[in-house]
Amino acid sequence: MPLNIDFLQVLLHLFNFVILSAGLYLLLYKPVKGFMDRREAAYAQKAQEAEERIAEAMELRRTYEEQLAGLEKEMDESRRSLRMALEAERQEELEKAREKAEQIVKKAAAEARLEHERMMIDVNRQTGELAEEATKRLLGRSTSDLFDDFLDLSEEAIAAEGLYDSMEARAYE
Repeated sequence: MPLNIDFLQVLLHLFNFVILSAGLYLLLYKPVKGFMDRREAAYAQKAQEAEERIAEAMELRRTYEEQLAGLEKEMDESRRSLRMALEAERQEELEKAREKAEQIVKKAAAEARLEHERMMIDVNRQTGELAEEATKRLLGRSTSDLFDDFLDLSEEAIAAEGLYDSMEARAYE
């Protein structure tokens, strides 16, 4: 034995080392490695699920954004149509108001004309009455007698000038 090495001791140490390594491998490394692999697989699965959920959320977000854009367009169109309907209704109401105002003005003008005519008739009647009464007071006789005298004088003047026949002919025309 050179160098004082006992090969049996070396073999026994190697055998002990192999048994210890196999025992540690079976008792510690394999279970810890399995645990770590399962843990890594679980984390990978969770990461995959999270990515899928993120992808679903992004798709859902895109869908909602498209729906929101569609709703905004629809709301704009609805607002536009409502504005147009409101403007048409406003124009219609304005036309109705104008027509009603015209009717009121026409009615007021007609009433004013009627009132004016009534007043003129009343004024003419009152003027005639006043003139008749003034004439009666001045002459001391009735207006009908004066009117008859006027007609008689007119007929005599017309007959004297020969205009009576031409006036009679015009009256019949």
